[in-house]
Amino acid sequence: MVLLLPSRQPLETADDIREFAIQHFLPSLPAALRTVPV
Repeated sequence: MVLLLPSRQPLETADDIREFAIQHFLPSLPAALRTVPV
């Protein structure tokens, strides 16, 4: 499976993808779901 994400920065590692998701997807979630387990 491939997930294509529009980004101006290259998403090459899992950390890059995680950072992209935190910046773009978490703000749209309800507050109870915004916490990210570390």
